[in-house]
Order: sequence, then structure tokens, then C-alpha cells
Amino acid sequence: MPSYFELVALITARFNEFERRKCDQLAALLNPYQKELLDGLLDTDSGESPLSRLKRINQSLQPQAIAENVTATRTIGELFFNFEAVFKKLDLSDQAVEYLSTWVKKAGLFQIGQFVENEKRYLYVLAFIRHQFYLRQDSLMDGFIKSVRFNENKAKAAVRVHEQQHKIEMMAALKALTASHQTLQQFVDQVTAIVQSGQPESQKLKCIQELIDLHNQRRNKGDLSLSEHELRLNADAKNQAYYDALDAGSLKLQRRVAPVLKVLHFDKASSSLPLYQAIEHFKQTDGHLGHSPPTEFLEGADKDAIADASSIKISLYKALLFR
Repeated sequence: MPSYFELVALITARFNEFERRKCDQLAALLNPYQKELLDGLLDTDSGESPLSRLKRINQSLQPQAIAENVTATRTIGELFFNFEAVFKKLDLSDQAVEYLSTWVKKAGLFQIGQFVENEKRYLYVLAFIRHQFYLRQDSLMDGFIKSVRFNENKAKAAVRVHEQQHKIEMMAALKALTASHQTLQQFVDQVTAIVQSGQPESQKLKCIQELIDLHNQRRNKGDLSLSEHELRLNADAKNQAYYDALDAGSLKLQRRVAPVLKVLHFDKASSSLPLYQAIEHFKQTDGHLGHSPPTEFLEGADKDAIADASSIKISLYKALLFR
């Protein structure tokens, strides 16, 4: 069995061989413009190098932190797609990318600059770009989901409040109905008493007419209360309270997640095509959806909820798209 030092020497030799092979590939793959882009990441003329700034990912969900992350993700995305063909031909494993990227993240600019060969520096920086691209996509998606879930939970909380109010109103309506039935029995008893009394017939008719008028007034008031209650039941059947709450929180949600959605990249092959097309439309129009954005990703009650005469409720549409 080889000793520890023999194993270290063997692993180092293999790693150096790996680096040599990948550097030779890069020498043939990179064009002058791409080399200039990579060199620019190490430039310190304006103070801190762009590479150093790109190492930081702020996990806060505050608007300013989100804006900073979106800007950095856009920069990394532009770099990633500039080198996408290089990544494919270089064919680095995920483990190699993570190792090289982690080294760059921990290293200072001086250490990176100590590499004698430009291609070796490019290799490490390219691994960092590729790793950061996916890392930042995941980070932004995680924040996106948290913001959307927060808005969704607020909407559900509003529905619970609405349901509680609905129960109170229902009890009041049932009480009104019970009182109406009790009043009817009282009405019958009072009419019977008048008929059986010894009053003249004309007086009996007058008293009965007064009772009828009073009973009708009370019954009409009860009917109105029940009719209003039925309208509320119809609104509940359409989940109106839920959609109203989503719509109310949409603007605040848009400020947080709309910029994020514009820099997220989704795999078309593994995505729901209607949803993918709706997201792409959102990106292409910079969030200005127009009067007839794609709605195929919506179904049932969701599609009914956004209907608004000849157009759609854009604010609610965006909340449902983000959800």
C-alpha cells in the first residue's frame, strides 16, 4: 500500500495533468474578446474587482438586496452565455467545477494573479462563472418562492378572516329566519284571538289588516337579509375572497419578484409549455403584458377569476403567474 506522501504525490500529478489538458483546450477555444472579458473580471482600476463583488450573495429578501442580487445574476448570466460553447467543449465535471470555483471564492485576487499561465487563470475563473450561474439561479429561485409563499399565506389568512365573518353573518341570518317563524306563529295566534273576540266584524277586519301590514314589514326585512346572505354564499363559491386578497398583495409582490423572474432561466424541455410561454412573454414584454397575455397555464377558477369584461385583471394575472 502506498504511503500518505506517495498518495499525495500521485493525486497532485493527476491533478496537474488534468489542469494541463484543460489549459491546452482553452488555448484553442478562447477568442481575444473572451479573454478580454475574463481579464476584465480581475481589473482593480475602479477599486474592488468585479470578480470580488460577484463572490457575495445576499440572502436577504429586502428590495435593495434583491436588486443587488438581480444585477449580479444578470452579469453572471451574460458571462455564462458568452462562454456556453466553451463550457460544453471543455466538459468539466460538476465536481471539478465546484472544486475550482470554491478555490476562487476563498482565494484573494493576488493568489489568482500569481498563476504564470493565463489559461490556468482562465480555467479557474470560468469554473467560478459556471458555478455562480447555477448557484445564483437557485438562490434567487429560493427567494422568489419565499416571497410568493408569503403572499399566498396572507391571502389564505384573509380568507380565514372572511370565513369567520361569514359564519357570524350566517348565524345572524338563521336567527332572523327563526324569529320570522316565531313571528308567523304569533301572527296566527293573534288573528285567531281577534276572530274569536266579541268585537264587531268591521273592527275585527281593521285589526286583522293592521296585523297583516305589520307582519309583511317584518317578513320583507327578513327576506332582504337572507337575499344578501345568498349573494355572499355565491361569492364564497367562487373563492372571491381568496382572489381579492391575492390581487391586493400583487403590487408589493411584483416589486420583489418581477425583477427576479426576468433573470431566471428555465429549461423548456422539462417545463410546462403553457407556463414556460407565459413566463417568456413576461420577460419579452418587460412585464408590460398588454391586454391579452397567454392564459393557457391557468385552469378552472383561476382563469375565471382574471376575467374582466373584454380584458383581464392584469394585477391578479401576475400574482397567479408568480404563484
